[in-house]
Amino acid sequence: MGNPFDSFDGIEDEKMDGSGSGIYFKPGKYPLLRIQQCKFKEAKKSYKGSDAFIALIEVIESNVPERGPGTIIDYVVKQKKKDGSPNTFYFKNIKKLLMAAFNTDDPADIDKKLIQLCCDAQQAASGKYVSAVATNIDLEGGGIFTGVDFKPESGSDKAASSASA
Repeated sequence: MGNPFDSFDGIEDEKMDGSGSGIYFKPGKYPLLRIQQCKFKEAKKSYKGSDAFIALIEVIESNVPERGPGTIIDYVVKQKKKDGSPNTFYFKNIKKLLMAAFNTDDPADIDKKLIQLCCDAQQAASGKYVSAVATNIDLEGGGIFTGVDFKPESGSDKAASSASA
C-alpha cells in the first residue's frame, strides 16, 4: 500500500505563476502570445457550478507593463455568468482563440473533437502562437468585462524559431 502523500511528489518544483494565480488579460496589445495548455473544468468540479474552458497563455510580447514577457495569463471562459444565467458568448469566445491558434477563418473547423484534443493529453493547441487585443467593455448591469480579440500570429521571428526548436 502506497503512501497517501505520494501524490504530492514534485510539489517543490511547482511554479507559482500561471493557473490559480488569477492573472487575466488587461487592456492593451499582445503582439505575440504562446498557448501553453488548455483544459476543461466540469461544473460538478467547480465551486461556482459552471463549466469552464481554460487556456494558459504565455506572454512573449506585450505593451501592457503588468503583463510583460514570461507572464502566464489565465484565459477563462465560463458557460454561466456570475448571476447563473447562460453565457451566450461561451462557444464564441472559445472559438475566437482556437480559430486564431489553428489559423482558420471557418468557425466550423472548431468542433467538439478539436476542443477535446486541445484539452486532453494531446494538447493540440499547446505551442501555438496568436496575437490579441484586449479592451474593456461596459456591461449593461454595471461592471466591466475585458474582451479579447485573438488573431493568428503572423511573421514573428520568435515564433518561427521557437516552433522549429
